[in-house]
Amino acid sequence: MTLAGLVKLVKRTARIGDINVTTDQVTSDIIEYTNKRRFKFWRAWYWDWSVEEFTNTVSANADPPDFTVASTIGGILVMYISGEDGYLKNLTLKRYLQWVKTKTEGAGTPTHYLKLGRDSSGNMVFRLWKAPSSNVTVKGWGKKRLTKYVVADIATNTGLEFFPEEVHDILFTGVMADVKDLMNLPVEAAVKNNEFTSEINALIGEEENQPDEELSSPPPDRYIYNRRKRGGTTVV
Repeated sequence: MTLAGLVKLVKRTARIGDINVTTDQVTSDIIEYTNKRRFKFWRAWYWDWSVEEFTNTVSANADPPDFTVASTIGGILVMYISGEDGYLKNLTLKRYLQWVKTKTEGAGTPTHYLKLGRDSSGNMVFRLWKAPSSNVTVKGWGKKRLTKYVVADIATNTGLEFFPEEVHDILFTGVMADVKDLMNLPVEAAVKNNEFTSEINALIGEEENQPDEELSSPPPDRYIYNRRKRGGTTVV
């Protein structure tokens, strides 16, 4: 479904506005409702269709060893140093100051990262710990960022990016909830809003129980690490 298709479907179903007019206030409202529901849907989970890879380089002995991920990334799933085992672990600023930071910070292989908010363009900024003693490549996967729709996107036949066809019905339900509220139909709006929330929660449950997922209670990290290093051999 395209954005234009969604707007027309909402207008026809709710019997509001003219489906052939894209310059009216109803169209603008539906676009805003669509953005709101997309962002709420986006925040609900790290959806498997949302994963996007990124790469950053941090120079040796950088002071501070900060980097900014691509503007297309809106959330972090995992980061690691290329060529090194394991992944980078997240440190809160309080834990960093309390347990890790020392008066004389030395360089080494980074093992942790701190979240430093966003830059002036809204892109996510991070700091490595320790500062790398040689140039390192930080790689990872994050959640693809959404771009807000505007009315002009209707004329360009813009698709409902990020969301696969299989979940467009959930977006439609959410937008219909807002339109019903606009039409001063609070009971119908509440029903649709509850349906929207329930469908997202059900989808999260499906995502948590994929057939290729690991055991719900995996072995301890130390056991996995030791088995990996031993190559699965058995000591007799």
